[in-house]
Parts: sequence; C-alpha cells; structure tokens
Amino acid sequence: MEYPLVLVHWLDHESSGGPEWEDLESQLEWAAELPPIGQTVGWIIWEGEKHIVLVDTIMNSTETGTAHKILKENIVFKKELQ
Repeated sequence: MEYPLVLVHWLDHESSGGPEWEDLESQLEWAAELPPIGQTVGWIIWEGEKHIVLVDTIMNSTETGTAHKILKENIVFKKELQ
C-alpha cells in the first residue's frame, strides 16, 4: 500500500512555569507570544476526522519507526512531497 509523504507545519502546545510561583506580568508577556511551530516530514499512515498519523520510517512494508499524531486543527501548512 502507498502512503503519501508529506511535510507538515503544526502549532505546538506549551506550558510556562514550574514548581514556584510565577510573576503575573511575565506570564502575560509569555501568553501573548505565538505558539511554536513544529515541522514534521513523514508518511501519513492514518487519517481521521480530527487528526493524522505520520511515521518517519517504513521498513519492509511491515514495520514503522516513530509515529506522530497531529491534530488537524493545529496544522498550518501541509505539502505532499511525492
């Protein structure tokens, strides 16, 4: 079976703070920053209504490397490479 090879840019989730109290002004500055954008290249092995799953390696058509589940609502750019 053929799987599409794609480049996907996606908005990441992040947290700010640790085990101590945080300064509200610093948190508000951080809150105004855009989320980081991840970039993943891989084969789409599954696509559903809410997310896609990419793998970085397909070995002998029977095994895969790492799988990445990416929410469709977080995708800001997707390009098929094949």
